Amino acid sequence: MSDKTNEPAESKQQVPFSAGEKGFAVFWLLFGLFFLWQSLKLYEKNPGLSSCAAVPLFCSGVIVLCALIIMLNDRKAKTPNSGQPIGVMVKQTLQNIFPIDITVMIIMILLYCIALYVGLGFYVATPIFLWVGMCWFMRSRFYAGSFDKAAFLKVAVKNLIWTVICILFILVMFTYLFSVVLP
Repeated sequence: MSDKTNEPAESKQQVPFSAGEKGFAVFWLLFGLFFLWQSLKLYEKNPGLSSCAAVPLFCSGVIVLCALIIMLNDRKAKTPNSGQPIGVMVKQTLQNIFPIDITVMIIMILLYCIALYVGLGFYVATPIFLWVGMCWFMRSRFYAGSFDKAAFLKVAVKNLIWTVICILFILVMFTYLFSVVLP
């Protein structure tokens, strides 16, 4: 017989969650509570099922309810963080929830919103946002420890073509077909 059959049952058990995974429900709870509060303020101004606050109130309520259910169901489950100091748990949770690509995209979205807010204009801010975002996600093609200028130029031109196609599609669909005034 092999030695593996004599191992205790605990060593064969897998930890059901990765480090920081249970913290994602906490993130959604906080996110949902903030938007539930905001939608309740909106609902006070415009009460009724057909008001502009009805859908945000419903969606944020569902987020809060689901986050609470998930937290209650998973409260006793073990993670690699179990028994760690709170600082380590928070750090690993944030690293799991916000990896580098997510963090960069959130920053880019915030910068895009700021650009629109200060009046840069949709047709200037959007192509910049699209091109930089595509280049960021394709960085492995031109940066693998060192910068490859020729590969970057190839990726940059390809992304520029896709950016132009996207902007033309948006222009045709929303401005001409649906008559939507873009910011």
